[in-house]
Amino acid sequence: MVNRFGGTKYMRLTALLATSASAVALSTSAAAQQAKATEDGEAEAGGGTNTIVVTARLREETLRDIPASVTALDSETIERGGVKNIEDVARLTPGLSFVSLSPNFSLPVIRGLSTNVGESNVGFFIDGVYQGSRSGMDRPLADVERIEVIKGPQVALYGRNAFGGAINVITRAPSDTLAFNGSLTLGEGDRFEGSAFLSGPLVDGSLYARIGVSHSQRDGFYTNELTGDDLDHRKSTFYSGSLLWEPTPTLTFDLRGNLEDTANGDSPGYFILNNDPELFRGRSQIYLGEVPSMDSGFAVTPGGVDRESMLWSLTGKWEFAEGYEFSSITSLSELETVANIDNDYSAAPLSYQTQAIEQDWFSQELRTAYSGADFDWLAGLYYSKEEQTDDNLQLVVNPAIENLLPGSLRSSRLVNVEESEVMAVFGSVAWRFAPGWTIDLAGRYFREEKNLKPFQENPYTGVVLDPNPDLALTDEFFTPSVALSWEAADNIKLYASVAKGVKSGGFNALANVTADERFYDAESSWNYELGIKTSWADDRLLVNGALFRIDWKDQIVRSLGSLGATLNANAGKTTSQGFEIEVLANPVSNLDLALGYTFNDSSFDEYTFPALGLAFGLDPVLDGNTLQYASRHMFTGSAQYQGRLAGDWDWFLRGDLAYRSKQYGSTTNLFWVPGQTHANLAAGLENGNWTFEFWVRNLLEEDAPSVSIQQRNLGSVVLPPAGQGVFRVLSFAPEPRNAGVTVRYKFR
Repeated sequence: MVNRFGGTKYMRLTALLATSASAVALSTSAAAQQAKATEDGEAEAGGGTNTIVVTARLREETLRDIPASVTALDSETIERGGVKNIEDVARLTPGLSFVSLSPNFSLPVIRGLSTNVGESNVGFFIDGVYQGSRSGMDRPLADVERIEVIKGPQVALYGRNAFGGAINVITRAPSDTLAFNGSLTLGEGDRFEGSAFLSGPLVDGSLYARIGVSHSQRDGFYTNELTGDDLDHRKSTFYSGSLLWEPTPTLTFDLRGNLEDTANGDSPGYFILNNDPELFRGRSQIYLGEVPSMDSGFAVTPGGVDRESMLWSLTGKWEFAEGYEFSSITSLSELETVANIDNDYSAAPLSYQTQAIEQDWFSQELRTAYSGADFDWLAGLYYSKEEQTDDNLQLVVNPAIENLLPGSLRSSRLVNVEESEVMAVFGSVAWRFAPGWTIDLAGRYFREEKNLKPFQENPYTGVVLDPNPDLALTDEFFTPSVALSWEAADNIKLYASVAKGVKSGGFNALANVTADERFYDAESSWNYELGIKTSWADDRLLVNGALFRIDWKDQIVRSLGSLGATLNANAGKTTSQGFEIEVLANPVSNLDLALGYTFNDSSFDEYTFPALGLAFGLDPVLDGNTLQYASRHMFTGSAQYQGRLAGDWDWFLRGDLAYRSKQYGSTTNLFWVPGQTHANLAAGLENGNWTFEFWVRNLLEEDAPSVSIQQRNLGSVVLPPAGQGVFRVLSFAPEPRNAGVTVRYKFR
């Protein structure tokens, strides 16, 4: 188990929780006031979906106000929709997909802008603080008030890695009345989940606290046939605490801390045999076509991932004059993961990978904002410093086999220590220059410095592989955006926007690369969007739509170097274009419907990969090929009905459905996972305090692989059937159908 944080930091958080708990308990007789944040985080009654207040543009406004495509999930949707992580968010968000390529590597995709290289193209934020690692994106989401998914580049206001969009998670704030929210879940696979969150005043009228814990665990749904034990067991605990201090009516300080401790088993991964029985075009065997599903035959040396993460943030806000606000966000985060993977995915003791990641992150943001009758503006400064150590051991278990392998397949230990420092100045202006017309301008200038100290050796011999010099680069960018919106009628808003996205370049820190292959350049895009937002029948029907086009230049992709190394390089040009439609309806009392559809054509315009021809006899020109993990069609739908049962009890029924069309597992488009449909169902009873819910996940028993990728496999070289080739398709099985019950209790 990871224990880098040690007892001191656990004790700090525990002390905060214990202090807050004691003070809350002593304050049960405090006078009730209007809650700072209601326990269920809903919009005001009668306001409709359009009045949900979001902070997608770093200021409070409604969804209708924003000239961009934004999906917001409120606390009721999060609770009833069974949202536990970002994968669940994707099920309810048109145009967002989420796949996991390994225990340490998550991949969210918005509008087809997929990348499995470096940092994500989608920025992930918790309470406005950037989370800079793919390794923590699948963290549990607990005690959440709202989740916002903003589509299109948010680089101007959010930073370089909001290249394709941003996911903003807002946790619940302390309330100034005593409130409690707890739940207990039991389900198949010995699933056990429990949570308890307590909130209330410490000092009446000025100091409030919130504390809580959430725990979840289950056995695996698949069996490791090598050991006879569960393969994919899961266990995670999440602690949180917050203090809200209001020394004056115009000054607030909000301190939040959380700690996550996760210990998961293996992912249900499997290699499939290449289905071309002869050498493909005289070079290598290969797999062509649809990737099959698999629900048994998993036999691996046990592994899994252990992860600890901690996030502290302090937000201060000061309304120093009418319409003016100064704010500061200071954050410190730490992440440590250790992933152990039997990466030949077979019972034979061939190859094993251990990847340890340690990350420390500090950031400081200062903003001044003004809101007036005709103008809103914002100006800010940002600074962050990150240090990450990535220790990756690829071990051929049998030394006798090691000596028979070519150099590119032998054991290696690669340790990269990278430091990154970012400084930025940003701002935005919204000018309502005529009745019904608004122009929004935003821009960000940032400078990023990266330094890398690499180390590479053979773990058997201890021979250090050279050359492997220290590397450094500095990038400077300006990313503007402009949006024009028009209130064509009281219920119709039209908008058009143009924005630039940028993601900085990086290093290929390997011994077997040439000098000009050690760096890859930044990638950039220009994004164009036309949108409409409408409301009908007194806000009982909302219909929103958007057309988009993205011109992507110098896309960062995987490539094969001149000395045989797998490295990062820049492709030519890519275009992603399509449209989105989102419908929210309340056709009759107590019935809520949500429908979303996204069409996305995301393909290379200019991309030549010479190694494909040299090594495999494939066509190296990939012009016109669809990007990996970019579905052409995506559909989401949900329906919820709530009716009176007896007394103060209601009954409810909710169903959610998400469909995505096939996804290619490589840029060659030679194999793909089929289209798949996932449906969830929930039904139950509730009154003002209690909820009893029965739920089913994956109701339709969808068994298509969740994701696939082409990867080197040592077993293909040393085990029969001979000649299967160095590369084979690796796929992962989904969570099967499972059911359970949840009991919730709350008061406020």
